[in-house]
Amino acid sequence: MSNEIATRFLDAYAAGGEVEGGWLYAKALQQSRLDFTPDSLSRLDHLLVQVRERARPTPAGLDTPKGRNFMALLAYYVIEMLRRRTGAEIQWHDRDSALAAMPPDSQLPEGTTMRLVAVDVDQGVAWWPLGWLEAQLAQEGPRRLAGDLLEHMAQQVERFGPVAWWRAAFMAGQMAAWEMMAAAAPDGQVHPTLLSSLRPGTFSMLGSSLFGGPSRTEAVQAGGQRMEMNPEGAAWQVMGYDGILQLDARSLDAVMVVAAAYGDRPFRLKIAFPYLPARDGHGFAILQPVLRETSADKDTFERLFDAIERGLQSVKWPEGQDWDAYRRAAQSRPLPPAQPFVMPVVPSVPAAATPLGAALAAARAATVPAAATAAATAAVPSVPASAPEAPSAPAAAPKKSAWRMW
Repeated sequence: MSNEIATRFLDAYAAGGEVEGGWLYAKALQQSRLDFTPDSLSRLDHLLVQVRERARPTPAGLDTPKGRNFMALLAYYVIEMLRRRTGAEIQWHDRDSALAAMPPDSQLPEGTTMRLVAVDVDQGVAWWPLGWLEAQLAQEGPRRLAGDLLEHMAQQVERFGPVAWWRAAFMAGQMAAWEMMAAAAPDGQVHPTLLSSLRPGTFSMLGSSLFGGPSRTEAVQAGGQRMEMNPEGAAWQVMGYDGILQLDARSLDAVMVVAAAYGDRPFRLKIAFPYLPARDGHGFAILQPVLRETSADKDTFERLFDAIERGLQSVKWPEGQDWDAYRRAAQSRPLPPAQPFVMPVVPSVPAAATPLGAALAAARAATVPAAATAAATAAVPSVPASAPEAPSAPAAAPKKSAWRMW
């Protein structure tokens, strides 16, 4: 199952057309004007009531090409409303591929409603909206308004933090892989680079002294100020650059990655990805990452770890190279000898004087005691996975991270 199919269904409906096989209740569908506005949710409720009371559909009638297209279109619509509201990265699957995409201990029920499963891989949660639709169309069944269902799903998406945190973490992984590819190249040139939610597919180099631009130190400083000030109002930004990690009295080359998310609940993360350049007959190797800074608590970072790892694995390396192979190569590489290290002084803007620094300070000051936080989390309403009116699978518990934390 792919997101392209969902897009094709939604585009065909928006254009006033149909997909191959057509829609059941095509006239009523078009009259409902499902246009992704908040008011369209009440029109969707009205459509389902009219179909249930006037057409009185049967399972056999819905299990036809037109009936399956009708149900799929409405399922795609509800999840697209969720995606537009939260910005979550949601993938469409069938039951088997959904289980493969979710954490190992996840479980999903069986049945015809599982032919369309929407998975938020960041949160490790799945929804099967066909179960909700079947309940609304059944003559006897639990009723739940579309708006209430959307609100419940949105709470699940953001219960561990804003979506921007997970996007920033995922892109931090991508940045680390992108910069590490440069480090592994024969010339080993790692340039300060920036990613932004405004241009998520564009790795923007921050400058090169080879062409009369700023030095790398100046480029890193300018990039850091840009992340702190966020002049374009991005939802998140990620910067990568070459640095030195002082670890156990050793000086290690490292790709440094800084990620930040903005808004009402700001977030900051800095990770060092140390590596050993190819030299003295030894090949390139990637060492264990080191967490240098984060505004997230331990449990949240454990969840963010999965997003970072997926970002690392999402970048395609040149033929014959990949992150995991270089990570395994570190097992046979000797570490450089321990030696004193003096951290160079790099001018920077005081964090408290920047918008992000001030927002993070305010967020820390407003943090409630841990006990109150736990109580509030426990009070978030949830519905058992077996309940047909709100079909979903909860996220698995965070796993122990293999990362070294400072």
